[in-house]
Amino acid sequence: MTVTAQDIVNGAAQKLGILRKSESLSADESADAFTLLNDLLGDLSNESLMLYATVTDSLSLSAASSYLIGTGQTLSTERPMWIKAATITVGSIDYPLKVIPEDDFQVQIMQKTVSASIPQYLTYNNAFPYGTIKLWPVLSAAATLTLQSEKQLTAFTALSTTFSMPPGWSSMLKNNLALLMYPSYGISVDPSVVQEARTTKGNVKKQAIKAHPMTFSDDISTRYSVLSGTE
Repeated sequence: MTVTAQDIVNGAAQKLGILRKSESLSADESADAFTLLNDLLGDLSNESLMLYATVTDSLSLSAASSYLIGTGQTLSTERPMWIKAATITVGSIDYPLKVIPEDDFQVQIMQKTVSASIPQYLTYNNAFPYGTIKLWPVLSAAATLTLQSEKQLTAFTALSTTFSMPPGWSSMLKNNLALLMYPSYGISVDPSVVQEARTTKGNVKKQAIKAHPMTFSDDISTRYSVLSGTE
């Protein structure tokens, strides 16, 4: 689900009955609620309940064998947890890149210094604090790289910033933000909002456990082949 921080703030205000759908909060009210929303994300993070948002970045590249990605680096944006899809734009044409595991990149590509104006593969090492992106063949001229990646959302950067959230997160944030907002308005909160805040938070926690189970495997025989495009 795609939402903005303002959508969540407005939804929380509507839960409290202080805002109708046709109305808007004042700038000061929105700013105060925005601060509380980021406080809520911090509290959730402390409970090991992390929000991973799908974010699209468009980044300018020059010819290089690798690129550091992270705030203040060659590709200056928040470090992705993982990259879901990528395209490279040369001239006015977008070319899809195949995202492959780093170990396959290291083992299966022998001539790593081969260059071309249109790479075919991208690999990503999400080391902390900065990740590393490599393209193959190595980019030989300037181009634009567009990444669709998952990033851990520890704070909204602006009320207008758009994020794609997993199912259930928007409702959970609205209900739990309402519980932080109501004291500022000197009103009581409806018990149904309290219950919904608990229920939606519990549902998100259950989904987080299902999405990130602890698994072990000793089968290392199946490998993706860069050269053949098969497993």
